[in-house]
Amino acid sequence: MLKHIPFLNSLLAVAPVAALCFLQPATVAEEWEQQTPYYEDDAWYDVSEWLDGNDYNPTDETIGEWDDETYNWDTSDSDANNDQYGYDNANSSDDWFYDYSDDNSHADYGTADESGRYSHSNQYYDYDKDGYYDATSSQYSNREQGLSDGYVLYLFTVTPAGSDSNSQNAKNYSNARDSQSDDRSNKQARNQKSDSDMKKHQIKGQVQKTKKLQVRKGPERLIAQVSADQGKTYVVDLGRADQFHQQGQSNDQQSQDSGETKLQVKEGDQISSSGPMMKVGDKHVLVAQTAKIGNQNENEIDRSSLKLKGEVSKVKTTKIRGHECQLAILKTDSGKKALVDLGPKDELDTEIAEGDQIQVSGIPVKVKDRSLILAKSVTKDGEQTKIDRVAMNKKSKSSS
Repeated sequence: MLKHIPFLNSLLAVAPVAALCFLQPATVAEEWEQQTPYYEDDAWYDVSEWLDGNDYNPTDETIGEWDDETYNWDTSDSDANNDQYGYDNANSSDDWFYDYSDDNSHADYGTADESGRYSHSNQYYDYDKDGYYDATSSQYSNREQGLSDGYVLYLFTVTPAGSDSNSQNAKNYSNARDSQSDDRSNKQARNQKSDSDMKKHQIKGQVQKTKKLQVRKGPERLIAQVSADQGKTYVVDLGRADQFHQQGQSNDQQSQDSGETKLQVKEGDQISSSGPMMKVGDKHVLVAQTAKIGNQNENEIDRSSLKLKGEVSKVKTTKIRGHECQLAILKTDSGKKALVDLGPKDELDTEIAEGDQIQVSGIPVKVKDRSLILAKSVTKDGEQTKIDRVAMNKKSKSSS
């Protein structure tokens, strides 16, 4: 059973009023905020005592499902594209999409309005390619009312922990961060931001091919080639491959093993999928938020980077950018600890207490030298509750 937190709906219900609080007329370039800390010092101090000891994961250790999913390839492969995307076999005819990626980028989008435009989105950035996100940007828009885009960048990590500011690692990190900041700031000043990444697209057609995209420091993703009703061919990213039925094992068996109902997709299936369009390397891809495959019900697509199960050993409420948020320590079956940000307490439609057994799906981030999971959903007693971080970031901006 999937529960949706009503945070976003209530926010959109007052959007005309709220928008006036933080957006400027389109004729005036909005000041762009750079490098705002995601966690204030007081919020981090509240939980820092939990992170002492050898049983808490620093960011030089892998946690969750990465251990068996790290994909290594020959970095001298001549067919690699910008050192981020490439093919296992340069002579293969199966080149309609990449076989591997060094880019584990992640984005979340809010609910699209009747015009098919997303009101806001979050993008996550891993500057030093270590598998932990270092920053997140929040973009929002209401151009239908003559108002401009807004944008803010929140930093999880200001500089790489344990690195001298003059080290090559620190310089590479800072250059990547500042380059993104300068690029976005210039676009904002020129008022040339494209709408394309804020529009909801829908593709209907027949699945022609599927393949798994191997992602370094991330779970495999299932990619489908779809022949649309209009005669065009599209590429659809269907999210985590492990949410789909695997050949050689019955669906009932897989559902029993994982505790989740597996989706099924194969060549020849009719599919209807919706989400934003993004550019991956030199290819345009629909990043699916929902998909209806064959006679199956329409399903939300799991795009989380990490899943963890365990027992809540500690839980605390602390203020993060004006929100009373819950942070918890999850003790995994292997005995390791993971710090989890569960989002605003009053928006979480379930009580979390010490001793609870929960499963968390989310995004691994790096704060100072410690790993943290930004939860996107929490499952307790078989019921899943979604956490809307896109709306949280928008509300934080409107109240600032």
